[in-house]
Amino acid sequence: MVKEWFFNILILFFISNSILAQNNEIEEDFKDQGLSFKTQTLVLFPYDDGTNGGVYNTDFEIENNTFIFGLNSEVNYYFSQNFGVGIGFGFEKINQPNFIYYPIYLNIISALNDTKNAIYAKVNFGTHLGNLDKSGFVFRGGLGYRLKVYKNILSNFELTYSYQNIYKSFKNSQRPENYYNIESVGITVGIEIN
Repeated sequence: MVKEWFFNILILFFISNSILAQNNEIEEDFKDQGLSFKTQTLVLFPYDDGTNGGVYNTDFEIENNTFIFGLNSEVNYYFSQNFGVGIGFGFEKINQPNFIYYPIYLNIISALNDTKNAIYAKVNFGTHLGNLDKSGFVFRGGLGYRLKVYKNILSNFELTYSYQNIYKSFKNSQRPENYYNIESVGITVGIEIN
C-alpha cells in the first residue's frame, strides 16, 4: 500500500530540485573515478499478501500498518563518471512483527550523465545478519536523483523497490513457519561525499 504523503514528498522534492538547479551557473562534472561515501535512510512499505486468513496471531504477520525503517552506509568506487560498484551495510527495523536485522549488500550504480546533478539507477544484492534463524536474501532496485549541495557533498533522493526473505521465529506466535517473504516500495534519502 502506497501512503498518500509519499506522493506529496515526491512532488515537493522535484519542485525544490527545479528551484535549486536554476541557481547553478555552471554544471560541475562528477569526478572521473574514485571512492564515494554515502549514508542514507529509507522507509519501505511492504505489500500485505493476505496469506494469514485469520488462523493465528496476526501480531507476527506483515500487514497494512507494517513499515521498514533503516539507516544504511555505503562505500562505492566509481570506475567512470557513469558507473560504480561498492558495498553497503546497515541497521533496519520492521515494526510488525517487531524485530531488527542488519543487511550487508553489494551495490551497482549507473548515472545517466556525467555531472553531479544526475539521474541514477542502482541495484543491491545481499544478505541479513542479526538475531535471525538463518540468513536470507536481499534484492533492492532504485531510481533516483543526486543533487550537489556543497562542493563534493551530494544529496540523493530515490524511489526504492525491495524484495527480501527473512527467517525469524517468535515464541508463542503459533505461526506455522519462520519464513517472511517481504516485497515493498518506498523512499530513500541520503548524503554522499564524492
